[in-house]
Amino acid sequence: MRSITPFALALAPAALLLWAFPSTVLAEGSLELLGQPVAADTVLYVDIFDSNRESILFDGYGSIRVTDPDDYQIGSFGSGEEITLPADTPGAYKIELVYAQENEWDISVVRPTELGGRLFSYLWDLDTGTWGAEGGFDGSFYALVPGGSEDNDGVIEIKFEGLSGRKWQMSANATGVDGPDAGRSVDMTNQSYQPEYPIYLNPPAKSVYDVANPSATGVLSFQANDNICGGLASGYPDSNGTFSFEADLEASYHIVCDLNGDGVFDLTSNDDLALTGGTISGTNNVEWDGLDNAGQPIPAGTYDCQVAVTVGEVHFVASDVETSYPGMRMYEMGGQEQRLALPMIWNDYLIQDLAQGMPNGSVGLVSPGPDGLEPGNYDAEAQPNVNARAWGNFTEEGKGNFTYLDTFVWMRSSTSATMQIEILDGYTDANHDGYPDACWEAYLRGGCNSGGVMMLGWLGLAAASSLSIGRRRRRKD
Repeated sequence: MRSITPFALALAPAALLLWAFPSTVLAEGSLELLGQPVAADTVLYVDIFDSNRESILFDGYGSIRVTDPDDYQIGSFGSGEEITLPADTPGAYKIELVYAQENEWDISVVRPTELGGRLFSYLWDLDTGTWGAEGGFDGSFYALVPGGSEDNDGVIEIKFEGLSGRKWQMSANATGVDGPDAGRSVDMTNQSYQPEYPIYLNPPAKSVYDVANPSATGVLSFQANDNICGGLASGYPDSNGTFSFEADLEASYHIVCDLNGDGVFDLTSNDDLALTGGTISGTNNVEWDGLDNAGQPIPAGTYDCQVAVTVGEVHFVASDVETSYPGMRMYEMGGQEQRLALPMIWNDYLIQDLAQGMPNGSVGLVSPGPDGLEPGNYDAEAQPNVNARAWGNFTEEGKGNFTYLDTFVWMRSSTSATMQIEILDGYTDANHDGYPDACWEAYLRGGCNSGGVMMLGWLGLAAASSLSIGRRRRRKD
């Protein structure tokens, strides 16, 4: 039952349309997904603003189970049944599919009081039955993303051309996969990932389309958690330390250290250190064990580091998607459906050896470089590796096969001043006393206090946010 779509309704003032069409239906489903069958385990939600007026209508195969925002199950309903909702109970109503929807289907809001997208899922599970180009998806999803405070949020559109994976999933969160590989693409084996943000089929009516700006103000310190050496000693067992600073904004962070000394802080490259996580308001502690992105000890020396605090960051994680060709692009949505191009960022170093040639003969980029990949004008043609994130060749192989492919962007950011951190030599023990020579040298320099702990400097790093990250695990060669 699709009478008037949100985009058609947006062509005229909302008040006039709601008056002119008292029985307006906002229907969303198979039309937006362009023939992508939806698996039965996809849990859907519908935003209801006025349950006294609005109702829900399902048109498709089989039946659905409906649960209200207070987790009370309203009941099961067949196709064509208009579902009366409990009075004075606005919010997101959960829709569970009894059967997969392989043909035309709709979830509708009848007599809507607000225009725009209402239907979303935290994890879209789609099953085309083919890896070929004939099963490719040429459409968009819209992620509703926190904007820095309870009063702010934003919407990011991910626009696909030729996304194909047979049975594939799409979801989004703030940091990517769990643990030390956050922000990187990884093999799905022994990895976990938590969907976090609602993904709509149309620009959501719920959004205020307003994202707060972070401000890099504050002081970062680093303290070694080692009473023997007093500092972080590369290669010395269990030598580690903690970054600390304050924040008054919920956001994301990226600590990047210039390990190769080229003066570029490259979040997308394994030549530099990159730590990624989410911030909380208040004091945050970031434990770090002195290992680089590949899990290897960082050589002794002094390194420049920066922190970027980002608001409205979203990681789109493609689960088991073998092909994206000619590719995907990302844009910030404005309240009047304006679109602002967002540079796309990714790091495929851990799975790039699985990459295969695309239909044009080239291979999908392992990373886009420190500035990200610009998607260009919204109406421009998608060009693999030029303005679009692309990989695969419409087969069951490639770097998308059984991997989490992470592509992320943010809407606002602020980068700190540069600070320096010293790494001690934890290997050399010339006098064979069982302790690195650097520990004794640090003691002679007066670096250790009465407790035996040396601060590796009050580093004049300005930052807007608090940091929190788990200890990086060590990898075997």
